[in-house]
Amino acid sequence: PSTREVFFETFNRSIPAFRLAADGAIVGLTEAFLRRSEFAADDLHGRSLTVLMSDRSQAEHFTALLKITHMQDWKGEVSFTSRSGKKFWLDLTI
Repeated sequence: PSTREVFFETFNRSIPAFRLAADGAIVGLTEAFLRRSEFAADDLHGRSLTVLMSDRSQAEHFTALLKITHMQDWKGEVSFTSRSGKKFWLDLTI
């Protein structure tokens, strides 16, 4: 495998990350994120990231944030809820 392939495979296994479409739908997930969230990719693909937020006000804030970040970058820590109900925190950059 090339250095690039090794890098992306290591990233996929090690870094909890996701990719969102312009409308906020989940279009990509790393294996590390799926392990942390305890969901299968099919459970989340095409859905809003807010399905992983148990706090409604946080979900509303995140939705509003997605609407304004096309003008600037945002970085912060966000809590999510796994399939079994456990909270986990991730550093997030939009």
